[in-house]
Amino acid sequence: MDRLALCSEPKGRRPMLDLLLVLTTATMQDAPNSTPEATAPEAATTTDTAMATGWWVTTADATEVRSGASKANYPFLRVPAGTPFNVTGDAFGFAQVTATGPAFNGATGWLRITPSTKDRFTRTSDGTGTVQGRAAVLATNINEMDLAENFRSLCILDAGDTVHVFETIPLGGGASVWKIALPAQATGWIDQGALRPATAEEIARWTAPTLPAALTGAPTSPLSNWSKWSTDRATLATTKAQTTAQHTAMQSALQRQADDEAAAIAAAEAEAQAKADAEAAALLAEQNYVNERLEALEALVLATAVDKLDARAAMRLVESYEQIAQQEADSHPDLAHLAEFRANQIRLVAELRADRDRLSGLQAQVRQSTTDLSAEASSLDTITDYVIQGRLAVSLIFDGQEKPIMYRIEDPLSGRSLGYLEPDASLDLSSLLGHQIGVVGTMQFDRDWNVTVVQPERVDLVSVTP
Repeated sequence: MDRLALCSEPKGRRPMLDLLLVLTTATMQDAPNSTPEATAPEAATTTDTAMATGWWVTTADATEVRSGASKANYPFLRVPAGTPFNVTGDAFGFAQVTATGPAFNGATGWLRITPSTKDRFTRTSDGTGTVQGRAAVLATNINEMDLAENFRSLCILDAGDTVHVFETIPLGGGASVWKIALPAQATGWIDQGALRPATAEEIARWTAPTLPAALTGAPTSPLSNWSKWSTDRATLATTKAQTTAQHTAMQSALQRQADDEAAAIAAAEAEAQAKADAEAAALLAEQNYVNERLEALEALVLATAVDKLDARAAMRLVESYEQIAQQEADSHPDLAHLAEFRANQIRLVAELRADRDRLSGLQAQVRQSTTDLSAEASSLDTITDYVIQGRLAVSLIFDGQEKPIMYRIEDPLSGRSLGYLEPDASLDLSSLLGHQIGVVGTMQFDRDWNVTVVQPERVDLVSVTP
């Protein structure tokens, strides 16, 4: 097959050597100031054999994606084994791959702006940048922090092309650079010996659509990053469905428990009352002796709905019957037994009433659960303009030893660091660890630590699952 030409580099000298900006890349580890020392393993053999185009998979960890078809060209990505790439050509024993697929999620590049070319670059408030003339996208050098060593071109943008701009970094003297999301037309190079052909199952998994048709049309949201909004929206929809199912199941279980307990309480009350009435009538009929106090209490009990009495009134009746039981224990044991039985009956009714009160509390929980479900569903349907979203984690680097304490916000799918969250005494961030959050506040690039830092005003839980 014909070999594909390398993406051309812009003419001229490398950027000025006095640009002391430290770069952050999508594939660097959590430590922003460390330079990864791991290199891609040497292939068993490096051949110059023509490769079939299509999907290929890396066979080793720390496989490097380089800025040209040679080991002399610096790498801009390192990926683990099993990472898919779309191969479009080959040269000098290296496969040319497009900047598409999961490996390039969050990958960045640079657009250099000089005083003479600044009129060709326009940036809007939503983070979109437009070029008005041809411009080279420069590869990030993950082995060298100095901008002077970030000079390899990955592709050329044409007039009218747009990119997503993460930040504009002034360099002095009217010059600056844009840190941008790597465009899809960018290409990289991988040693052929570090790749194998993808299986049909792997290709189907990577290329099959993952979003419903309703979410793949033209965006109506004010969010500028439609791809990210679509992914987040799908996650929210899944979370909402799972939460609704969980709350529905819990509500049904609580309602069944409440119904079962209500039925058991009613049956116990009826059985106890019938038994007590029958025994009381039989005992009274057999007695010639009349205890007037017992008679008065019996008349009161038979004329009163005992189960409606409050706990204090019920206990007074129990005490009165127990006193009669003690008085009649020796002389009239049958009356003592009746009084003791009635005291136990009233005590049981009081306990059943307490159970009914507990049941009422349980039913109140069911109603509150329904209200909470509606509120949570409403919250999931509401899209907030967060400056950053991701899973909240503890940073092993910003641990308060040599660096300040900060939380790490990472991509829930790839685990990449998206930014760092400053602690706030008014926010209970520890309870949100491991969950997906959305942050309202300000976000800026900290040049001292070379990371993106978020100062929160509000932190929302946007997913109850990690």
